[in-house]
Amino acid sequence: MQEGLTIDLQSVSTSESSTAYIVAAFNNSYTELTRIANAGVLVNGNKLNYNSNYSQLSSVNSSDCIVTGNTIQFYTSSLSEGENTITFVNPDDNTKNVSVTLTMSKSGDYWSGYTYTVEVIPTGGKSHTSPKTAYEMWEAVGHGAIEENESYIITYKNEDKTYALGAENGVLTTKEISDPTATIDLADGYKWIPEKASSSGYWYLWNQEGSKNKFLSLTGETDYSSYPYKTTYTPSLASKQGYYDKTLYVDEDGSIWYDSGSSYSHTYNNIRINGDSMETTTDNEYMTIFTFYKHTTDAKLDISAANEEHNEKKAIVFTFAHDIPEKFTISETGILYTTNKLAGASDEIGNTTDLTKTTESIDIEAALKTEVKTKKYTSQFKENTGNISLTYIVDDKIDGYVYAVGYIKGTINGSETTLYTDIAAVTYNSIVE
Repeated sequence: MQEGLTIDLQSVSTSESSTAYIVAAFNNSYTELTRIANAGVLVNGNKLNYNSNYSQLSSVNSSDCIVTGNTIQFYTSSLSEGENTITFVNPDDNTKNVSVTLTMSKSGDYWSGYTYTVEVIPTGGKSHTSPKTAYEMWEAVGHGAIEENESYIITYKNEDKTYALGAENGVLTTKEISDPTATIDLADGYKWIPEKASSSGYWYLWNQEGSKNKFLSLTGETDYSSYPYKTTYTPSLASKQGYYDKTLYVDEDGSIWYDSGSSYSHTYNNIRINGDSMETTTDNEYMTIFTFYKHTTDAKLDISAANEEHNEKKAIVFTFAHDIPEKFTISETGILYTTNKLAGASDEIGNTTDLTKTTESIDIEAALKTEVKTKKYTSQFKENTGNISLTYIVDDKIDGYVYAVGYIKGTINGSETTLYTDIAAVTYNSIVE
């Protein structure tokens, strides 16, 4: 049986101008968003008119909403000053609608125009509308198999740890990653796209942080204090590519280098990463060998919660849904769960405090994922797509927090790994039906 649509709201943002508008971004297809818009975008219970004739907001009325790309957009003037509830109606199951609370204030006047300020109010706990956890799946490839316009992670080993080469705020840096085959929330700065160099068999690399104008290059600093002059090269990012801009090449042996010599006398400057420093070396024995991981697909996991009566007792039902690529061989699936008391919260903290939102020493997520002070429900379900459920009886403890994460253990590209959902932190009363 085909599963119904899941609304996967990612973010809500706004512009601040006299033509301000709200942009709700989703991890849903364009077709799914048109179905949602048709079913209803409600502002404080009032349905906006979905105008399917246009994909630009400037072409529609102030009471309309549109679908463009992966977003639903509507004018900020549709909001009231103060607190507003925006609801996106699920066309397949209106018990799985997604709502978000916004506050709106405005300044200015009719003649000079209004400036709108909109803030998103976080909701307490996780309900059955919680967002999915997306793992990007990567596969190691030989350097001779690098393809143009594909996305790659560039990794290297240092003292049995794996690091990714990347950029943060335009500065070249490195980051330790636990498992390059399955990485969650990897910033674009740690993704690279090869571009064929004029020299056959070699590649330039441009960084995906921002626009396509930052290539992996060298910055040279020359010491003119004595002759012969000496130039020291440091790996960096540059806005141009080519020989004179010292753009680095990827070679088939896994090295990344630049030839600072001439066609008659070559001087190969290989990248060498030594601890926290990035430098170059002309000695091949000390150069860093990189491994490239190609992006192949994504895995999506979701933990949701709903309340129900079970044998005349109040209960929370956690549902763990997943969609995992076939190349991931599943060995175990289940749900890890705990409560404040089980996790060791003091009587002063109590059971009605959300430990995910406090500064207490109890790391509830770490406790769950390391299976410390937690309970585990192991399922026999090992298909790559589907869901499993756990019913937790709360009885009269309707304001006590229960925490859960879904997990999948398995093997991908020969490496064992465990994938987790985000943590769900709910009480029976915090779940809105």
